[in-house]
Amino acid sequence: MPRVHFVKKARKDYPEFGIKKGDSYYWWKFRYGGIHKSKTRPRPSQLTQSEFLSTIYAIIEEIQDVTITDFNSIEELKEFIEEKAEEIRTLGEEQEDKLYNMPEGLQDGEIGCLLQERADACYEMADELETIDTEIDEELSEEEREERLQEILDEIQNIEYCGE
Repeated sequence: MPRVHFVKKARKDYPEFGIKKGDSYYWWKFRYGGIHKSKTRPRPSQLTQSEFLSTIYAIIEEIQDVTITDFNSIEELKEFIEEKAEEIRTLGEEQEDKLYNMPEGLQDGEIGCLLQERADACYEMADELETIDTEIDEELSEEEREERLQEILDEIQNIEYCGE
């Protein structure tokens, strides 16, 4: 992961990044590639050149960014959970496809093991999402329903990717 640098005041404009002279910004550089700049702190998905890690981190960021106000009903929350679980499961399937497309001699090697670990971690994460109890008792008051929604959301946001 690259080191992130913070600049308090830009000395000049960087229009391609939306940074004006005097703005504060962050910049980072990978070993191979150009300099990246942003007015906001970079997210983990921006700090990797791995397509897989960038994708899984972006999904996790989407999950962590949602709030109760983003959902009008429990059904919308359930759809969101199903959608994210499906995205993660698809990512796991892509890793398995890459593994099976490798020559057999390489499938047992370091890269093959990494791909299998990533696929397994994705399936595990998707299963965790799908097994979250999203039932809300109809007899609850509005305040209790909101508390229950927040509990469900907290449970979703505590799920992490446990792989490399």
